[in-house]
Amino acid sequence: MSGKRRMLTLKEKIDIVETYNKEKLSVKQNFMKPMGLNIDKLCYDWFVKARNKGISLSGPLGRAKTKDIAQTLKYKNFSASSGWLEKFRKKHNITFKVISGEARSVNSGDVESVLNKMTSLIKDYSSKNIFNADDTGLFFRALLDKTLTFKREKCTSEKLSKDRVTILHCVNMDGEKERLLVIGITKNPKAFKNINVNNLPVVWKSNRKAWMTSAIMAE
Repeated sequence: MSGKRRMLTLKEKIDIVETYNKEKLSVKQNFMKPMGLNIDKLCYDWFVKARNKGISLSGPLGRAKTKDIAQTLKYKNFSASSGWLEKFRKKHNITFKVISGEARSVNSGDVESVLNKMTSLIKDYSSKNIFNADDTGLFFRALLDKTLTFKREKCTSEKLSKDRVTILHCVNMDGEKERLLVIGITKNPKAFKNINVNNLPVVWKSNRKAWMTSAIMAE
């Protein structure tokens, strides 16, 4: 079988273009039907009000709100699909932007140096006795760092919530995980009323700033 591609005839090219235009027109007509127009207007009004208040919006949130609007209007056959949201986004010149945050690259030379050192340090240990542990901050009241917004809109947000807990993850090379260590700001939070912290599925510790300390790490 020859590997050469067959050139399309002029008629075949015309047929492809006509089929594409018909499908595109069909999509546009479906979007602009009374049901689509009503949902589009209410969804757009909600979107504008939310962005005026600085609320961060995601695709799933937009779809959920669109579905809620359709149910309010008693449109039972509206699915609030990702395709509909994409057409809505393009129609109103809406894009997805990062609100804040910067990425910092890692020096490849430093990575190579650490890997060589680690290989030497762990060579006499079995895999079950080689652990990797790292702590991370969980800002459980933080808003999204990306949002759907108008292309012309400057993307800023209100002061971010600093409420957080610190979580230590630890696992060995065999894949065996230690119980999560969670550090909060109080020894007995109100949310733990009538709960024995020793029965939690995590190890609970606390200090004034919910940070990892040398004392907690040593323990």
